[in-house]
Amino acid sequence: MQIGLRHSGVSAAGDVPWGTHFCHFYETSEDLLDILIPFFKAGLENNEFCMWVVFDPLTEDQARQALLRAVPEGDRYLTAGQIEILSYSEWYLVDGEFDTRRVMSGWKQKLTAALASGYDGMRISGNIAPLTDGTKKEFARYELAMNEVVAGRAILALCTYPLSVTKIGRA
Repeated sequence: MQIGLRHSGVSAAGDVPWGTHFCHFYETSEDLLDILIPFFKAGLENNEFCMWVVFDPLTEDQARQALLRAVPEGDRYLTAGQIEILSYSEWYLVDGEFDTRRVMSGWKQKLTAALASGYDGMRISGNIAPLTDGTKKEFARYELAMNEVVAGRAILALCTYPLSVTKIGRA
């Protein structure tokens, strides 16, 4: 893994080392895009594979359109597969079930493929908006597991949480 700092694209975070996992709490889709578009733009411009997992308030198409409006040559990045935009259900759920181990294995596989394809590393963001009382503990386990997956690897991870369903301090 390369040593040094990566441009996060997030002005409040500045440059960060590989292995950084941070979170963003948002209220509106505009709040979400204000953070994620610069985050992914920085990754695309710096030879990183990017993966964006969306849920309400954004659809895959809305995320693509926002990226295309803000990122020069965004269509080239999408066509080349340097960025994937997937729905929450497509990435996180199999047969309607969330399994932290399966998702963590998926992130590791994506990183291995990205490095083998010549990318410097991987930049990811997932939205955990569908929190319910029954899944909060699983997502707490997910965030802890995510710390372990990201640590020491060429990954920058930005998890997003909607304030409308997030109760800080309760899992």
